[in-house]
Amino acid sequence: MKKILILLFLSSYLFAQPSLLLDIEKGTGSSDYSGINFIRVNSNLFFTATNTSLGSELYITDGTPGKTKLVKDIYPILLEGSSPKFLTEFNGQLLFAAQENLHGLELWISDGTDAGTHIVKDINPGSSESMSGSVGKGRQIISFKNKAYFFAKDKPGENPALWETDGTEQGTIKIFTFNSTFPDPNNLTIFQNNLYFTVKENSTIGYELYSFDISSKSLKLVKDITSNDDTKFSEITSSSKYIYFVGQSTIDGNNIYVSDGTEQGTKAIKKIIKVGFNPAGKFTFTNDKTFFFTNDSIFVTDGSSAGTINLGLKVHNTNASNWVSDGDKIYFEGINPTTNLGYELYQSDGTIQGTKIVKDLNTGSDGSDPAYLTLIGKTLYFVANDGVKGSEIYYTDGTSAGTKLLYDIVTGPSSSSPRYLKYFGSKHLFFYQNDNIVGLEPYSFELNIIGTIDPKSKLKSLQVKSFKDHWEVLLPQDINIKSDKATLQLYDLSGKILTKININGKYTSNILIPKPTISGVYYMQLYIDKKSLNSSLLLN
Repeated sequence: MKKILILLFLSSYLFAQPSLLLDIEKGTGSSDYSGINFIRVNSNLFFTATNTSLGSELYITDGTPGKTKLVKDIYPILLEGSSPKFLTEFNGQLLFAAQENLHGLELWISDGTDAGTHIVKDINPGSSESMSGSVGKGRQIISFKNKAYFFAKDKPGENPALWETDGTEQGTIKIFTFNSTFPDPNNLTIFQNNLYFTVKENSTIGYELYSFDISSKSLKLVKDITSNDDTKFSEITSSSKYIYFVGQSTIDGNNIYVSDGTEQGTKAIKKIIKVGFNPAGKFTFTNDKTFFFTNDSIFVTDGSSAGTINLGLKVHNTNASNWVSDGDKIYFEGINPTTNLGYELYQSDGTIQGTKIVKDLNTGSDGSDPAYLTLIGKTLYFVANDGVKGSEIYYTDGTSAGTKLLYDIVTGPSSSSPRYLKYFGSKHLFFYQNDNIVGLEPYSFELNIIGTIDPKSKLKSLQVKSFKDHWEVLLPQDINIKSDKATLQLYDLSGKILTKININGKYTSNILIPKPTISGVYYMQLYIDKKSLNSSLLLN
């Protein structure tokens, strides 16, 4: 059989030393990272940072020091800053909100260059802000089918309306005005080609979940959960099947809700016993299960009451950086009250039996406090403190033996305090750290990817031929691909599913998969009955 070279990570994980990307606050001082935002756009990473001369502004990096720079001094007055926020990828560019001396908080767009960074439209003319009223829960700008949607106001003292943009001034238009008496639309999300959000449209219905038909530009109440009163909401999250949120009603108290977008399909599936209302929980998804986190509990649900289970653990906080899904299971920072091991790294496949600690890094009751969980393929990177080396970066394959220190940048018990891990491009991991020389500043390290088969891989390699615009996959003949649950899935290295093909006996030999338009490293897996049997890392 002809040998096929597959790109896989060498098990020894050879890395170059971390590279300082830019000393944003010159000297030993640290740039202010407290309000950092970052987002991947193509092979670059946009992020915000603050220093004492420019204030908070927008930066860009490709993972190398030579191409890490300030995008634009949007607010060019000493000590002021444009405070970029709501960073959103949009048709290969960045949409965001920023303010400067001539305009308040308005919509901006950037291609990563100074000349290509400009205000989209002065919606609320002059120094007045248009987007201040949209600050709240959930995503503030959402991209969908070559358009973006957001809440903004075009006159001082008015309430926010729903706006649409194609990234140009003339293509930025108001598409719906809410009842002027009741402001504060919030929790913007997309579900089944419609917009969903919470709003108080009148005093009779109160603050409830609404849908907005993009085609007809019509608003519709999904369900009046609490009659003659306001429902309180957590951040709303959508999967392919349901919208999920935590709501509080005067009748039913605090509950996890699911909605299929209809009145009859919007229902409470699990009561949460709490004093008062603290909707700080978050949802994340695997292929067929949804996990919900609060400080008190971790639930898994299939969308039904019977299928909603308390896993018996809790997390230190509900920051989204404290859990991540690889498609089959989730990793999270958790604690088991019965074992008293402190907060450590756990994994779960959605069952009580399959929910277990990965490794007790800091033995005893203190815990290693894992945070900033980031997946690259099937390898998890995270920050933890083992009680000896301080807070540093670790990686794991999901086993105790495969959980190791990546590097100890500040030797001994002192810590480099790494944070805000973010994978982007084809081989760079972005993070902040303090080497005790230049202060807390942005760094990256580069993965060494080599063309060989990992001898320790438990998965068989898929035979894949590379062509100019597609891959040709030869399905294995030694397994049952006639299963109605057989799928071939293509991921980027952030774990996002790019292509999913249901085989279901329709394919017996070769499958053609178009290559993504962005060059980089991609991950392909063959699943039979939801179990991964074969895999490949591919270079595009």
